Amino acid sequence: MVFVARFLIDAVSGQGIPFYERPTLGGENTLRGFGTNRFIDDIAVLVNFEERIRVMRKRIFDNTIELEIAPFLDIGRVTDNFAGDRLRHIEYNPGMGFRFLARPNVAARVDAAHGRDGMNVFVGLDYPF
Repeated sequence: MVFVARFLIDAVSGQGIPFYERPTLGGENTLRGFGTNRFIDDIAVLVNFEERIRVMRKRIFDNTIELEIAPFLDIGRVTDNFAGDRLRHIEYNPGMGFRFLARPNVAARVDAAHGRDGMNVFVGLDYPF
C-alpha cells in the first residue's frame, strides 16, 4: 500500500487579470468530482489524499503487470479572499480509482468521484499526482 497526499495553493493578485490566467479547480488532477476548470477565482486551495492498494500482480511475457485500487478524497476551494468565510463552499469529492500498471512505462487509470454536481469519471494515462 502506498499513501499519497498533495497540498496546492495557487493565487494571483492585481486588477484586470483574464479568466484564463486565474487559478482553477476541477478535472482529472484536482477536484475529480467536477469537470475541468469548474471553479475559477483569484485563490485556489487543494488537498488530495489517495491510498494505492495492490490487488493483483502477475508476470506476463517478462513484464510485471499490476492492478491497484485507489480510494481517494479531494478537498478544495477557490475564493477571492480568505478574510471572510474561510470554511464555506469547500468541495469534498470522495471517489475510487483503478490503476493498471505495466512498469516502468504504463500507468493507466480510471477515477470515479462524486461531487455536488453528481458523479464524474476520468480515464487517463499516468498518475493524477
